[in-house]
Amino acid sequence: MTMKSPLLGILWLVIAVISSAPLGAAEKKAPEPSLGQRIYHFEHRLLPKWTHQSNGAFFADLSSVGAAPLLAPATDIVSKEFAEKLAVRALPERSQVLVTFPKPTEIAHCYFAIIEKTGETFRYITLELTEDLFEDGTKAVVGEWTADGSHKNRGPRKYADAERFLAELAPKPTQAKPQE
Repeated sequence: MTMKSPLLGILWLVIAVISSAPLGAAEKKAPEPSLGQRIYHFEHRLLPKWTHQSNGAFFADLSSVGAAPLLAPATDIVSKEFAEKLAVRALPERSQVLVTFPKPTEIAHCYFAIIEKTGETFRYITLELTEDLFEDGTKAVVGEWTADGSHKNRGPRKYADAERFLAELAPKPTQAKPQE
């Protein structure tokens, strides 16, 4: 004589419920990233990665052809309107390239980025919109994205214009050693 196990009945019930559920019901789609998230990704993840992992090709491209290498990725990732407002200025005498982004509307989005060649390495330094928490005139913060992907906060600034950003990050002149 065989007895039906209550566990077997429950198992069959679970299988029946699962198999009758609409396909994909268990899968939840991740929400689409917001415009702000896409801008952040472009400015703080993609461009630093290209800066540090292209063996100088990204810096060379921006130095020679301006914003052209940024337009298609910016359009695909962010928007056509964002891409159309990007500008690149090569500063060969300084071994720097200035990237100008559309005016930021969210905290941490960039006004500008400087990509700098230092010997055989590169730096990616940003001027980012911030809050004036202490009501002292703070407009921005300088940050740097390193080759290992970490972020260094270089502190608040009371300016948000390219000329002061460039002046602050101008290469320091090397001092000649005294002759012996």
